[in-house]
Amino acid sequence: MLYYETVEKNKDLNWVVFIHGLGGSILTWKKQIEDFSKEYNLLLIDLNGHGNSKDVSFFDPKDYSEICNNIKEILDKVGIQRANFIGMSLGAFVLVSYVIKYPQTVLSLILGGGVIQLEKSKLALLNLVQVIKRIIPSNLLYKIFSVVILPKKNHKKSREIFNREALKLKRAEFIAWLESLKQVKYADKFIEALNKLKEIPILYVMGSEDHMFLKGTAMAVEKIEPATLQIIEHCGHVCSIEKYKEFNDSALKFLKSRSV
Repeated sequence: MLYYETVEKNKDLNWVVFIHGLGGSILTWKKQIEDFSKEYNLLLIDLNGHGNSKDVSFFDPKDYSEICNNIKEILDKVGIQRANFIGMSLGAFVLVSYVIKYPQTVLSLILGGGVIQLEKSKLALLNLVQVIKRIIPSNLLYKIFSVVILPKKNHKKSREIFNREALKLKRAEFIAWLESLKQVKYADKFIEALNKLKEIPILYVMGSEDHMFLKGTAMAVEKIEPATLQIIEHCGHVCSIEKYKEFNDSALKFLKSRSV
């Protein structure tokens, strides 16, 4: 089973489930725990190969079904029937698959640095990283990837956290997760499936400087009826860290407006 932690102060409160991005862990949500735990119970999960889930069996990079099953297994163990879900970056992409497979467990989705569709030029850039990934040392691979995703000076903190956490991953696992991003080629199928889930509201929160994913995701959101997009100015890809106050405010406001 994947490693998880809970913050439960009142059994009557709704739950928020946090799914981190590539190279992240439960630790990368520390700026969210205090704010969200005031009004919600929290479930934080380390994905396969990350954090304290290092020894969990891996998955098929072409399909997130097994990972979705891993997440559902934890909800069942904790006794959560329905929850709000927050994902960052690749974690947001995982949650798109999760809500399609287990919609009955989802109250709402908040997808930070959302990944669902890429422009052709950005897909080519991702493919370039894919080409070099097997021929350069791990630490250099992680640094190149972080600069591609987070190139500006004000993205430095997010870059540093990514590089620190990514080094805890086994190289094969990092490469497999990177390979899994190729699923963006099925964006039309994901969009079609999400449009069948009109009762589940979706909020995409993106940084205005997220040069890799913003434009493609914005185009996708226009096609997804239950989804809206909020952009945080002067912010890069990992908005939950770089502009955590704005991210928290946007997410909590959305949750309150959709409370059940």
